[in-house]
Amino acid sequence: MEGESKLSSELQSLTVSGNGPAETSGVQWAKFSKRVLISTILGRPDGGLGLVGERVVVGGWVKTGREQGKGSFAFLEVNDGSCTKNLQVLVNATIAPLNQLTPTGTCVLIEGELKQPPQGVKQKVELCVEKLLEVGLCDASRYPMAKARFSLDHLRTYMHLRVRTNTISAVARIRNAVAYATHSFFQQHGFLYVHTPIITTSDCEGAGEMFQVTTLLNEAEKRDKEAKINPLPTETEIAEAKETIALKKNVVKKLKEEKEAAIGVALQEVNKDTSDCNGSREKKLEGTGLLSEADKREGKASANSSLTEAEDAARNETISVEGDSVKMSKEEKQAAIYAALQELNRAKENLAKLEERAKLKPGIRQKDGSVDYSADFFGRQAFLTVSGQLQAETYACALSSVYTFGPTFRAENSHTHRHLAEFWMVEPEIAFADLEDAMNCAESYVKFICTWLLDSCLDEMEFLAKMYDKSAIARLQLVATSPFVRISYTEAIQVLQQVNDRKFENEVEWGIDLASEHERYLTEEVYNKPVIVYNYPKDIKAFYMRANDDGMTVAAMDVLVPKVGELVGGSQREERYEVLERRLMEMKLPREPYEWYLDLRKFGTVKHAGFGLGFERMLLFATGIENIRDVIPFPRYPGKAEL
Repeated sequence: MEGESKLSSELQSLTVSGNGPAETSGVQWAKFSKRVLISTILGRPDGGLGLVGERVVVGGWVKTGREQGKGSFAFLEVNDGSCTKNLQVLVNATIAPLNQLTPTGTCVLIEGELKQPPQGVKQKVELCVEKLLEVGLCDASRYPMAKARFSLDHLRTYMHLRVRTNTISAVARIRNAVAYATHSFFQQHGFLYVHTPIITTSDCEGAGEMFQVTTLLNEAEKRDKEAKINPLPTETEIAEAKETIALKKNVVKKLKEEKEAAIGVALQEVNKDTSDCNGSREKKLEGTGLLSEADKREGKASANSSLTEAEDAARNETISVEGDSVKMSKEEKQAAIYAALQELNRAKENLAKLEERAKLKPGIRQKDGSVDYSADFFGRQAFLTVSGQLQAETYACALSSVYTFGPTFRAENSHTHRHLAEFWMVEPEIAFADLEDAMNCAESYVKFICTWLLDSCLDEMEFLAKMYDKSAIARLQLVATSPFVRISYTEAIQVLQQVNDRKFENEVEWGIDLASEHERYLTEEVYNKPVIVYNYPKDIKAFYMRANDDGMTVAAMDVLVPKVGELVGGSQREERYEVLERRLMEMKLPREPYEWYLDLRKFGTVKHAGFGLGFERMLLFATGIENIRDVIPFPRYPGKAEL
């Protein structure tokens, strides 16, 4: 606690009002971590010379370390991830044990003074350490990244550590810059950023290569485990339970009949006793001569009857006793019936439980082989989205210009260096726009990204050009400054059919989907610049693309660039209700999942267009990296889904 307090006070002494030291020093302090980013030192036009004499706190990871002067001091190359360059750090042995600081991967937070190194040294400025504030030790003998150079293939086996390498960290900064440029471009042009769902119930491309989202497998696994502990009821057990219910019903029915019969007999006895009692009274009255002739005719006793109170009390007591016997008989029968009903209800509950458990068959398929998705989490089939386009269209048809930027998924069992199972797409949708508008937007967007990278990530681009693709920067400059060639699909096929200097692996004929070799040949050999191919055959394109008047093509376009081929795919969307309905039928797609999509054409339809840019493909094009798995932080592909 005492050490932590001392460290805290030392760090606080470096700040003014919690916002870093006075800005008169020229040092730019990070607002939220009380340190100076290395990029703000080495990224200056003077390479940091203007900061010589300034005291700073720097944090980072040791790239290399070497002891000098017979162990009296050490040089460390420290990088904090903010830039490609490393800051040279000089540490005396009196500051800390040097063998703890020099291993590659060690993390240090150090305070010291920036000084100019001796002439002839590559670095323009170095940090002379005065205090070691924090250290994160690293065992070099076990650290997988200790060696100077690994292949990118090998680095994928250490997904959690590979970002510490120069290549992956440079790609990460470029990826960040392209994402920032994307938002900047569309925001500058009045587009609204929309978050479209990752889980969807419709297939945008209609290809069926989708990851399914379901909890049925989990439930089936639970049922299988439960069935081993508590076996599911057999048909015989269910039949016996039904038979028990039938027997219980008969018992209840019989008891009710006996109750009614007993009550009837008892009432007859009571009525008889009451009648006998009244007849005896009349006879007694007649014997006394007190019963008038009128009373005899009407069969009623005179109000002035001289029947003694003792006789009346005796008569009433006799009737009361007989009534109580009827009541007791009724209550006994009622109790028996209630008990029988309770047993019947328990039998019914037992049958309901048996039948409910009988439905929990092992596995998820029914007897006919189908799957009942009504029991699934969403009550229907659901998938990971292959595109946010369809959902983005709903917003474009109300807010005019929107874009979505997020992860998409495709369950394509492909192991090529151009495919991922999880990848990111930038997808703008523009209302009141046609195919030409979409092509103009796509061209401007791609040029904007290239210019942005040249302006903001030149150090990273120079590093990657040196290490992987010497033409990377020139390619960015070419795309940023050249007008894109625009040719129809038919014209592209004609150009490719006239090629005599090479043999394509995929035969060229009208109606094919252009392969990567065709696309790259057009951009790299024929035109030497980006090419937009438009008006593709409808049979190779998605259902939502607007049908052209020729009946053979749709208003679709692809932007092709050197190095990767297709970078952007887009189209004018089909806004005509009847045509879209017919297209769904032609492609044998179920209507129900697309009813909402048809509604957009039914209620205030509007001409609109859009496109999708594969974010990782853009990074391949920009960086010159060969494998798409190395330009995404955590690649997912067949057989691989780490972290």
